[in-house]
This record gives sequence, C-alpha cells and structure tokens, in this order.
Amino acid sequence: MKKSELTSFVKEEIISALTYDEYKELFSKRGVEVKEQLGVSRKKLSDFYLSVGGRDFAAAIMDIADENVLDSLVAALNFREKDGTSYYGPMGEQEEKISDDDVKNQEEYNKELEKTVKLQKQLGEDEEPSDKEIKKNKGLAKMKEELALLQKEMKSLVRDYKKAEGEEKQNILKKLKDMTERKKELDKKLG
Repeated sequence: MKKSELTSFVKEEIISALTYDEYKELFSKRGVEVKEQLGVSRKKLSDFYLSVGGRDFAAAIMDIADENVLDSLVAALNFREKDGTSYYGPMGEQEEKISDDDVKNQEEYNKELEKTVKLQKQLGEDEEPSDKEIKKNKGLAKMKEELALLQKEMKSLVRDYKKAEGEEKQNILKKLKDMTERKKELDKKLG
C-alpha cells in the first residue's frame, strides 16, 4: 500500500471513529449526507491497527494533513489536563492518570517514530517501482521460464538420445550442445 493510500485510508477511518454527532456535524459542514452505521468504522480501525501494527498506525495518523480531522480525533479521544496531570478517554470518577514515566516513554517513542518516518522517506520505501524496474523484473521472469522449459526439453532429449542410434543420435547430441550453451547464458544472466 502506498503512503498516500495509507494516509487516505487512516484519515477516512479516523473520521469514521468519531461519535455519530461529531461525525454528522463534521460532514454536514461539508455538505455530505451522513448514514448511521455505528460500529463499522470501529471494526475497520481495529482491523487496520492489527494488520499494520501500532507504529505504522501512529505514523499514518501523524501524516494526516487535515488539522480539523486531527482536532476531531483529539476531541473524540477526550484528551484533557487537570491539575498538571494528563488524561484521556471518557471522564468518570476514576480518571486514568498518566504518570511522568508514561509521558517520558511516550516522548521517547514519538522521537523514535519520527526517526523511523524520516528513514523510510530516505530509503524510499513508499515509492512504487519504476517502469524500468518492472520491465527488468518481467525480463527476469521470462528468462526463468525459458530456462525451466529448456531444462525440461533437454531432459526429454537425453531420454531420446539413449534410445537413438547413428545419425539421429548425432543430431540429438548437436541439439543438446546448442541447448547447453543457451542454458549457460541464461544461468549467467540470472546470476
């Protein structure tokens, strides 16, 4: 999956993770009709998270360019701060407290995540193969197929050679020598 497709997918999934009222409000501003299908998006996000893992999931979220979508996501997750302590999730009597160690670990994780994204961009992992590379790979596949067919034909000729006599045997031997040359060429090209 290309990076742009991944980003688009995550963007759509995050929008669909909003509560129905937030979702309806966001899309009504854009003039889009809202359909009530609660739970479907949560499943899609969960499946996506399980298929790509936490780091790629977080990277995809960080690549979302639309700040309104990110603001909606933060609001949907209910991030807040009280008395110098960060909280997230639904408010209740038992707030989930984030410790200083959690914050420190998350900051380190974010730094590593940024390094990973930079390295991926440097390595060009999200780039599609060029036409030249595709043609080269197709050429290699054709050579492998030709080699397999050649070997099969050579085995058949060897059986015929064992049964043949006289001039027919010499003709088969000549064919086998020519085929052996071609086989060596293909082996050399295929590395």
